[in-house]
Amino acid sequence: RSLNEIEVYEKLSEFFISDIEDEQIIKDFKFVCQQIAPFWKKFE
Repeated sequence: RSLNEIEVYEKLSEFFISDIEDEQIIKDFKFVCQQIAPFWKKFE
């Protein structure tokens, strides 16, 4: 089963921001993850 965009986004977020405390960096990463999730989904 392929992941939907929200699942992809959540996995990317968990992976990238698990060790980050800085709120601004977290916001930036979440924005980036939202942007790339639809593309990521295509390559599964």
